[in-house]
Amino acid sequence: MEVLEKITLTLRTTSPLLLATTGGANVLTVTQDHIPGTVLRGILAARYIEQQELGTAAQDDASFLHLFFQSLRFVDATIVRDGRAALPVPASLQRQTDGNDIIDLVHEAPRAGFKSMRGYAVVREEKKELVPAFPHRSIRFHMSRSGLQKPKKNVAPGAERLAGSSHEGGIYSYESIEAGQTFEGAIYGTRSDLEALCAGLGGDGTYDV
Repeated sequence: MEVLEKITLTLRTTSPLLLATTGGANVLTVTQDHIPGTVLRGILAARYIEQQELGTAAQDDASFLHLFFQSLRFVDATIVRDGRAALPVPASLQRQTDGNDIIDLVHEAPRAGFKSMRGYAVVREEKKELVPAFPHRSIRFHMSRSGLQKPKKNVAPGAERLAGSSHEGGIYSYESIEAGQTFEGAIYGTRSDLEALCAGLGGDGTYDV
């Protein structure tokens, strides 16, 4: 049996990135704070299809199916802070609300004045610290200017788009990960499968998407 090996993926956002979650308010689309492994797989699958000229018949290519749907595991990419990729915070950890002390409920009983930690963090072993790490995000607003909405009394079809404004003042917003941030993910597989993936992707291992 071959031993699994790892390829580290480094990603840098060059424009705002929205990875919508299922939660959030009706007027706000919230982004995830990491890049899911399924997204990484989709990015590389698109590159592979293009390089191998599979077109719309990728599902009939045995090598493509083996690499992207059977053998390789694409792991979430998390924000990089201080040269380290953030790790998911265990659900058992709690931080002091008015201090920096951390307890692990696996080994200690709950205490007053502590609350659960969530998200991601970077471990600073030299200082024995666990520092929360989140990507920088921003919220952008836009106004409904649909040219397809059902005509209303005294409002011609397409009037919103032509006017550049909404007759009903419908404002929507979305959250996005800001540009210029670095994330780190990984691909796990056997050496032969990882080599086949790199060969199929072509180039020098640096891609713009």
